[in-house]
Amino acid sequence: MGVAMDLRRKQLLVGAIPAAIFVPLALLLTMVPFLEPPGSVDLGERGLSGIMDHRQQIENMSNPISRAIYSFGDSSCHQNSSRSFFFHGNQTPVCSRDMGIYWGFAAGAVVALLRRYYVPLSLVLLSFVPMGADGLIQAFTSYTSTNLIRPLTGFPPSLLLSMTLVYSLQESVYLPPPGRGPQDFENTQSTE
Repeated sequence: MGVAMDLRRKQLLVGAIPAAIFVPLALLLTMVPFLEPPGSVDLGERGLSGIMDHRQQIENMSNPISRAIYSFGDSSCHQNSSRSFFFHGNQTPVCSRDMGIYWGFAAGAVVALLRRYYVPLSLVLLSFVPMGADGLIQAFTSYTSTNLIRPLTGFPPSLLLSMTLVYSLQESVYLPPPGRGPQDFENTQSTE
């Protein structure tokens, strides 16, 4: 097997790590409301990010997977019901913007795994503008965003960040000497 082919296989393996994390997480965040009885999960409007303030409700859930995923959500999201999706009559473990963010990370990891893209830093930074504007306008005016706008503003930056992460991980597998790249070793046979 050629060095370039061996390099590509290593890059795919390293690039698969984010996909192996983000895809199951996004799926769990979406599917866990179906593990609880319909209409049994509504965490209300008093949540704060970074604080386990729904612990009692989560401990009363019947499914251990539900408890784990809702606890994860409680530690990272405000979980206010008006800003969350409801599936199967149950609130999702994170708000709608966070759902967009997690699905963006999952999609970006898969896209970058299937085809390598270099995403310029300026584009990544620009992708945060709609999310930042939506959040700041809500904070300082009477405007209230919707559960359609929130995930749509969260998805693009996490998609591009995830693609950048996968690309960076794949590039870290092999850094060629200056002026040389994998194409210089195409016809070289591996000694292994």
